[in-house]
Amino acid sequence: MKTIQDIDSRLIATDRHRQICIRDGLILNPLVRADQEVGRTIFQGQPYRICEHRIVHVIQGDISLQINLREVNIKAGMLIYVKAGAIMEITAFSPQAEALLMGFTETPPTSSFKGYVASASITPQTQMLLSLIESAATEEPYRKEYTTHLVSALYSFIVSGDDTHNLPTGSRKEELFNRFLTLVENTQQKQPIPYYAEKLHVAPHYLSRVVTEVSGANVMEWVRRSLTLHAKVLLRSTDKSVLSISEVLGFATLPFFCRFFKQSTGFTPTEYRKAGE
Repeated sequence: MKTIQDIDSRLIATDRHRQICIRDGLILNPLVRADQEVGRTIFQGQPYRICEHRIVHVIQGDISLQINLREVNIKAGMLIYVKAGAIMEITAFSPQAEALLMGFTETPPTSSFKGYVASASITPQTQMLLSLIESAATEEPYRKEYTTHLVSALYSFIVSGDDTHNLPTGSRKEELFNRFLTLVENTQQKQPIPYYAEKLHVAPHYLSRVVTEVSGANVMEWVRRSLTLHAKVLLRSTDKSVLSISEVLGFATLPFFCRFFKQSTGFTPTEYRKAGE
């Protein structure tokens, strides 16, 4: 069975043609070719929880990701930040797509971003920071504090250019939906609509109406998607029994969980787990 650590280490440290720098608190993979890596190391279509913060710079082509429940498309010249602990899955990529992949274990000291992903177009300043980080990663002796400050500065540039924080004035429904989605992403157990409404300080019927109006899917459909995603990660990346996973996710009985997972994926939990071995 592939563990989270196995998947992450293969993603960031398996290489025959490039020099990958792994230093104290920093992993730098200077060139990831999607057509070569996906399937061999990145596992397209398999969600997994990342262990460290990630910054990805798409050099050419484009890459589509699902980060938790959100679809994100990164085009050439863009940077993306993914917070440690997020569930990430590659859903599509263009031929010959290339990216620089950076991982770091320490939370940036400037961190005020509460979401999971931010993106921004490359600028002369961010390009300079990327070059400085690449140089710092190979210098001897390795200067961790200097490199950490460079990564923090790059992080600040990315977050300051995040379009997801700049919703149009008056988009209260979109804002409520985004708050709801963040809540669902961080709630690992099955909960009823009133639970989410109470957390968001709105009436259940209003929450239901807004979520459907903004997204085209109802509250419980988003809950289903989230539970399915968490179940996939637990089945593929842990040795927990199916019964234990059903309990972690808040299902009353094992048969209920098995029916739920089969309806959502077309596989029983056991079949899904064996398919990843």
